[in-house]
Amino acid sequence: MSRLTFGDRIASAFVGAVVGAVIGAAVAWWLGVYRDVLPVADLKPVFVRWIGGSALGFGLVGLLFGPVVGSLLGVVIGALFRAEDPRHTSFPNWVTVPLVLGVLFLYWKFG
Repeated sequence: MSRLTFGDRIASAFVGAVVGAVIGAAVAWWLGVYRDVLPVADLKPVFVRWIGGSALGFGLVGLLFGPVVGSLLGVVIGALFRAEDPRHTSFPNWVTVPLVLGVLFLYWKFG
């Protein structure tokens, strides 16, 4: 694999930040819906934190690893759709579990 140029890293960081912000907004909205449906008193998602944190996280992955951020974004988007699909009620795959645990840890630590 050839070395990444600075432009490649900046472009990947931009794509990661933009799509990451959309993912953060979707997750915050999703948590807000679940807060209204389920009796969870402590669940109060702050949209700015979810959008900013997700954009920052995916942007950093894009800056550090370049185009790999596209694969990560695809996995995360697929996991979000799979989590909402009633046909997939089995235990989540090996990528979803660490991702959910990481998101919950970040929310617990900084939320």
